[in-house]
Amino acid sequence: MNTKLFLSLALALPMFASCDGAVDAASKAGDSATAAAKGAMDKAGDMMGDLKNMDLSSLSMDAIKEKAGQLTSTMTEKLGSIKDVATAEKFKETFGGAADMLSNMKDKLGASLPGMDSLKSAVENLKSQFGADSKVMEVLKPMLEKLSNLFN
Repeated sequence: MNTKLFLSLALALPMFASCDGAVDAASKAGDSATAAAKGAMDKAGDMMGDLKNMDLSSLSMDAIKEKAGQLTSTMTEKLGSIKDVATAEKFKETFGGAADMLSNMKDKLGASLPGMDSLKSAVENLKSQFGADSKVMEVLKPMLEKLSNLFN
């Protein structure tokens, strides 16, 4: 009887070990995805730095539209890469002043900004993906409220 029990346990042990391996692999894949999203946010941060230092009064209307289009396009793309609280924090850090910047651009142009429909769709997708009461949405709520004001 003990031999059968020992043999059964010996045969089952590799199965449990492979489960641990799968969990480790999934965890590593999740960490890699988060790191990749953070890296992409860093590159977007460089663009934001350039825009923050930009004097709108020295730009033509066409140049403002172009910059606004670049910003809304980048934000739309990066909103889609938010997967967890860490990437939401990185998005908030990178694009913290973007809503105010877009508001200033909209005021200067006196019209809607290019790419706002796509940005609005990305915000709505994010809200439906995580739910209003999630930690991710808690991190992004003030920024998303400012963006929502631009959509109206």
